[in-house]
Amino acid sequence: DRGQTWQVTAAPPAGYGFDGTLAVESGPEPVLYAAARRDPPPGPIAPPSNGGILASVQGGASWKVLGGFPDVPFSSVVFDENSSRLYAGAYGVANGTGVYRSDDRGLTAVPTGSPESVYALGLHPTLRTVLAATPSLIGGTGTPPGFNVRGFGFDLLDSTTYALVAPGRFGPGGPAGVWRTDGLPPGWTKLPSVSEAATSMVIDPAAPWTIYIGTPTGVRRSVDGGATWTNFNDGLTWRNVTSLAIDPKSRILYAGTNGGGVFDLVIPEIDVAVSQTAPATVEVGRDLAVTFTVANLGAGTTGFVELRERLPSAMALRSVTSSQGSCTPGVEIVCGLRDITPGAPATIRLVMSASQTGPTVNAVTSSSLRFERNLANNAATTTTQVVPASVVPKPVFPVGKLDLTAPRILGLRALLGKVSKLAFRLSERATVRATLRRLSGSGPKWTRRIGVKRLARGNALIRLGRLAPGTYRVVVTATDAAGNHRTLLRTFRVRP
Repeated sequence: DRGQTWQVTAAPPAGYGFDGTLAVESGPEPVLYAAARRDPPPGPIAPPSNGGILASVQGGASWKVLGGFPDVPFSSVVFDENSSRLYAGAYGVANGTGVYRSDDRGLTAVPTGSPESVYALGLHPTLRTVLAATPSLIGGTGTPPGFNVRGFGFDLLDSTTYALVAPGRFGPGGPAGVWRTDGLPPGWTKLPSVSEAATSMVIDPAAPWTIYIGTPTGVRRSVDGGATWTNFNDGLTWRNVTSLAIDPKSRILYAGTNGGGVFDLVIPEIDVAVSQTAPATVEVGRDLAVTFTVANLGAGTTGFVELRERLPSAMALRSVTSSQGSCTPGVEIVCGLRDITPGAPATIRLVMSASQTGPTVNAVTSSSLRFERNLANNAATTTTQVVPASVVPKPVFPVGKLDLTAPRILGLRALLGKVSKLAFRLSERATVRATLRRLSGSGPKWTRRIGVKRLARGNALIRLGRLAPGTYRVVVTATDAAGNHRTLLRTFRVRP
């Protein structure tokens, strides 16, 4: 819901401020850890010289100071779910800086590594490597200044490490924004998309392309690996965000603020569902039309969704169209869709031509860069039986076209004193009616029905009888089984 359901928790203990990062220990009762600094007493302006690691077992409803850590300012804290170890980075004082490790959730803590100031910590989720930003240890080509790094994030899909830089926070000004490197440092490049001085960052572990950053004006979110950003703070009443953390099990996003306490919200989940419709049978040589429907049964927008359909064998692609996004034809058809909202599905229509008989299976799959708990409806399959072309009886005479099986007059003999005859050809499937009209001559005009004698091979003969001198017209009407009909006229004279 674009961050509209944030709720505020309790403020930190008196004198403490959430100036560092947050960490979550998942479980039935999640534990929230916060790196904090303690404000100096009133008087001349001075940098903080005290602080600690705070913990809450009630989602931030109340906080306590973990006594195992020294009373120094802390910039960051991470929790290793595998080893149940707590790591914290301290900064800014002559004694007591560096990385601290606790094996008993803060009852005791020991320093580890170099005693330099630590401005950010990152825990690689698979390598279990702790990455520390210090004035000298971050290293690497194009490196952001270590004393300005506020947080790390890791994308396991493409082995990318992200670093968040806040200029002037702990040292001289520098290039603000989000930096990235393939794998672990060195080799950093800066993403050009973040211009605001961000203070914290977290990557959704279930959707590694989704990045949240905290800024002095709220939370911003990217669902495409930092290429674009949108605000995510419509319900956030205190927007000076200094720290962020995600509980991967409960899917809760925590935001620590400078002066407003900790806020949390449940990250909205999408549910991409794909279905397809296709006819049960199709004749060989004819077009097979398949329609795919991609819907979002969850909340929020889906971001980028990819749909894949491998063209069945013995099928030739005629066309592919989509109601939104675009599709790339080929042996595997790939459609890129974006921002499918609940109640507004996207449709793709695929038209193929069947070249041989037998069953043809259409299998389509969808995938999204955002977290989905339900993956069972991300694929759909239909089977269409390609049958031989049916032998449809050819109409005796299609409407508006004279067919070879339509009635054709072969000959007419009309002589005075002789029996006049009319021979013609037509399909044996046709029903024939014939009339003879006297148009002129001595005596009255008349119209009478006459019989039709069928001969072999579609030939027919009408005996007109012995006719007196005059002008006559014979009308032959043939009707086929479909109700089509055609009329032949022949006007002739019997001379005296």
